[in-house]
Amino acid sequence: NITANVKTIPDIPTLISMENIPERLEVRGEVYMDYAVFDELNTVMEQQGKDRYKNPRNAASGAIGNLDTAVTRSRKLQFMAYSCRSLSDEEHLLPDSHDDRLQWLSAVGIPVDSHSRKIAFAEFNDVIEELTNLRPTLPYGIDGIVFKVDDVNLHDTIGYSSRSPKWAIAYKYPAEEKETLLKEVIWQVGRSGTLSPVAIVERVDLDGAIVSRATLHNLEDITRKDLMIGDTVVILRSGDVIPMIKGPNLTLRPATALAITPPSKCPSCGGVVEALPAGHTGHRCTNDLSCPAQLARRVIHFASKKCL
Repeated sequence: NITANVKTIPDIPTLISMENIPERLEVRGEVYMDYAVFDELNTVMEQQGKDRYKNPRNAASGAIGNLDTAVTRSRKLQFMAYSCRSLSDEEHLLPDSHDDRLQWLSAVGIPVDSHSRKIAFAEFNDVIEELTNLRPTLPYGIDGIVFKVDDVNLHDTIGYSSRSPKWAIAYKYPAEEKETLLKEVIWQVGRSGTLSPVAIVERVDLDGAIVSRATLHNLEDITRKDLMIGDTVVILRSGDVIPMIKGPNLTLRPATALAITPPSKCPSCGGVVEALPAGHTGHRCTNDLSCPAQLARRVIHFASKKCL
C-alpha cells in the first residue's frame, strides 16, 4: 500500500474543490523523477558512499515503494495524469472528449503533459517527428508516444485486447543498442521437451539494467543472424524489457569463432535429442516425463493462472 507515499507528492492534491464531480473518481498517470532531481540524488548517494541509481525510472520506483515516507518526500517525485473516469456510474459528469478530460484535470489542479493535444489522422507523422526532435530537450524521460481515440463514448465500442485497449496505440522509440561479447550458448528444455538456445554474453548496461543473457529463439534464428560463439554482437532490450541479440559485428569476428550447434544429448537428463518433424523448427528431448526439466516445466504450467 503506497497511499501514504503518494500523499507526499506535491503534484497530487488531497482535495478537489469543484462541484458536480463523480463520487468516486479514478485518475491514472505516471509518478516520475526528472533528470535534475535524479542528478542531485546521485550526487548525494556518492557523498554518502552509496551506489548510484542507474536511471530515473528505477529511482522513482524505489522511492514510491520505500517504507519511510520521509525518504519518499525527499526524492521530490512528480506526477502527470493521462486519463480519468467515474467509478460510480456518473460518467456523464465528465467531458465526452479525452482531450477535454485532460483539460478538466488540469483545471482541478492535477498536472497533465503540456505537449498532449488533439490531432487529425493526417498529423500522425508530423507529431512523431516533432516529439522525436523535442525528446532530448525534455526534463524527463519518455520511450514513446501514445495515440488515443478522443471520443470516450467510442472506447467500449472499440474494445480491449487481453493486454491493452484497442482505442489507444503506442509508438515506441527504438531501443538502446550496445555491443558485447557472445561467450557461449546454453540450451534450456521446455515442458514439451523443446530445446531453446540462450546466449550468455559479457555483462553490459542497457538503460540501467545489467544484461548477461539474451534469448535466441531457435537454431533457425541463430543461422539467420549468422551468430558464432566469440562474436561481438549488438544487443538490445526488445520493448525495453526482454534482452535480444540483433546480430554480429562481422568486422570484429575472430578467427577462433565457433559455430553454434544443438546438443546431441539433453542438457537436463542426457536423453536423446531429435529434430522436430517437417514444418516445425527446432529440436526436442524425447525423454518426456523422465526428463527433470520437462517435468518441472509441466508442473509450473499446470499451476499457472492461465492453466489452473
